[in-house]
Amino acid sequence: MIGARGWRCVLIAVSVIALSVVFVLILGSQAPAGAGSAMPAVVSSGGESFVYRFDPDISSFVFTFTVPTGNANPWDVVVVSGAGHQEVWFTEAGADRIGRLTYTDTNDYAFREYTLTVGSRPLNLVSGGGFIWFTEAGRDRIGRLDPTTGQIDEFEVTAGSYPADLDYASDGSIWLTEMMADQIARLVITSTDDYAVTEYSASSLSGGRPYGIIAVGTSVYFAQTANDRVTRFTPPDSWVHISLSGLPDEPYALVLDSSGQVWGTERAGNRI
Repeated sequence: MIGARGWRCVLIAVSVIALSVVFVLILGSQAPAGAGSAMPAVVSSGGESFVYRFDPDISSFVFTFTVPTGNANPWDVVVVSGAGHQEVWFTEAGADRIGRLTYTDTNDYAFREYTLTVGSRPLNLVSGGGFIWFTEAGRDRIGRLDPTTGQIDEFEVTAGSYPADLDYASDGSIWLTEMMADQIARLVITSTDDYAVTEYSASSLSGGRPYGIIAVGTSVYFAQTANDRVTRFTPPDSWVHISLSGLPDEPYALVLDSSGQVWGTERAGNRI
């Protein structure tokens, strides 16, 4: 699961009052194979955006890569190991693009950007099955990018549902949260013209605004941000709700570690 998913990301907003700017920092949760201990991050500041390498051994950012497009508002990041290099993929929610940093070392790297339809607002992405998959919250679609050819295919979901997060399951299907529809969905693709979207909902999801989702075996876990709980769903109709502290918690992003434990962020609760 972790290998297919690469890095899952945590979104941290830090307001710097003295400089009157807002920094958005997204850190990977696991270093990719062959990359040592350094981890990449994506940062926005003013009109510029950056990709950073972070070394936890020295608790410091060690190199900065400037994203070619300004005001890109990079949102999510995933790293895929290649032959002698790393492919650092990220969404540019503010520029309607998918970005890729091909990194060998600090003297050997290159950016490439893939343009989407205006208004796509790509949020989260995941690697699986040889593709990069991403949500298009602004156009209610799931995108699939072929890293070899650069071809992008899109698959429609329910209008107005606001697909937010997604994960690649072991059977090749895509699970996603439909935040504004208060439901989750499963995308099964036979071909670009032959695919099916199955949506799952329950009265207990009403008003929950689901965001983060991960596939674990035959089940999925997802965070109900507005209902302050994490839910485990096993098809066709098994819902297990895990309530949090009872305070405003706003669970958001989820990740599965190598031991099978589920970790998450609580934005309002200020906890992991």
